[in-house]
Order: sequence, then C-alpha cells, then structure tokens
Amino acid sequence: NCKFCVLSEYYSTYGRSVSPEQFEKQIDFAFSTEEVKSSPVVEIFNAGSFFDDHEIPSESRERILRKITSETPPDKIIMVEAKLSDLINQPEKIDQALAWLTDEKGTRNLEIGFGLEVMDTDVNVAMNKGISVNRLEQVISDLVKRQVRPMFYILVKPDLMSDEMAIEHAVESIKNIARIAKKNKIPYDQKPHLSLSGTKLYVGSILQAHPGFKTPSLWSIG
Repeated sequence: NCKFCVLSEYYSTYGRSVSPEQFEKQIDFAFSTEEVKSSPVVEIFNAGSFFDDHEIPSESRERILRKITSETPPDKIIMVEAKLSDLINQPEKIDQALAWLTDEKGTRNLEIGFGLEVMDTDVNVAMNKGISVNRLEQVISDLVKRQVRPMFYILVKPDLMSDEMAIEHAVESIKNIARIAKKNKIPYDQKPHLSLSGTKLYVGSILQAHPGFKTPSLWSIG
C-alpha cells in the first residue's frame, strides 16, 4: 500500500496492517499451488515499495524471501517493486535481500521494478518520486554491480500533459535508458526491462478531482 504515489487509491482505500505471520501464510498458500511452483517468475506485488519498513517490516521481508529460497531452484526470477531512492538511501536492504535469497544452491535472480514515470525531473518531483533523473545512471550501475536486474515503469501521460507531449516524453525516456545501458556496456541478461503504463483514474485519487484531466487515448498507447 504505497504511501507516496499521488495516483494510487490503494493507500487511502485498502491500507491496513498485515502481521509477519499473515505475510507468511500468504506465501505458504501461494507455494501450495502448482501455478506458482511451475512459474519461472515469482512476483511480490504490494502496490508500493517492498523495501519500505512501513509497508513490509524487515521481519516479514526476511520470512518471505527465505521461504521463496527454500521453495525454488536458483534459476527462479524474483520480482519486487521499490522506490528509486531505496537503493540510494538504504542499499544495505538490497544486499540483505540478496543474502536471504541465497542458499547452498546459489542466489535467486532478483529483479526490482521502479516507477521512473518519465525522465523529467520536474514531473517526477511533482509526483513525489523522491529522486532526480540525473542520478538514474548511478542507480542502474549499482544494481547491475549487484547482479540485480532493473525494470522501469514508464507512465504514459502524467497530469497536465497533452497526448502529443506524453508520447514524446515516453519515447525519450526509453531512448535515454537504452543509451545508459549501452554506455555502461550492461550485459544482455541484465539490461533493464521496461513497462509502459497509461495513467488511470483511481477512485479517491488526486487526479479524479482534477476536472481537466483525461486518460491517454487508445491511439497514444498503441
């Protein structure tokens, strides 16, 4: 339940405390299904930051990741989401997660998704993302050094943008990430993944109260 994003309804509508035991029960249930056991990827989605202690306490993170490690082979991909500032301000949490994902068989493949939105500092500051885009290159480099694969969510049409401007920002953001990957000679199996998401209108969100906002058109997404 992300307490940062100005777009989301999750925190105000669905936010509630979950104990470490409840987290563990959810993971136990997930690994009791054949769908999760046979999938090459396990995604932990908490609609926020996996490394934020207010959203998922450290004890819960440890239980979750140790459980995954005990139930999966070393080639399993583990996906979580975080804020870009997590790596900058508390890189030890990334290192601790990798330690919990390691056993005598090896370390599971960790992939961390970040809401980059667009590579425009003013836009990201307005969206409370907590990092300027000129530090993105260092973030990618630090993740790759840890053999963690980054995934960036590109937002199509933040507030106060026309569809034409939104397309330009999305394309330029993708090009910049590609340039960073090429400049740093990132191996193919660690190159950043990208995910394009059109802005949605959530119930109770700030955008819902904005009379002039329209979601991106089908043609912009296409």
